[in-house]
Amino acid sequence: MTTVYDVPAKELIDEVANKLRDIPSIKLPEQNAFSKTSVDRENPQDNRDWWYTR
Repeated sequence: MTTVYDVPAKELIDEVANKLRDIPSIKLPEQNAFSKTSVDRENPQDNRDWWYTR
């Protein structure tokens, strides 16, 4: 049986992010379009899909 440890992390994260995009209840709230992901960050994320991969 395949486990998450047998799959390359990048492929797993990309595939799970694609599945999360298809779920209507999981979406980026409007106010988070300009949010930073950490206190020490100066700017918001460049990647528009960060909500699904973070």
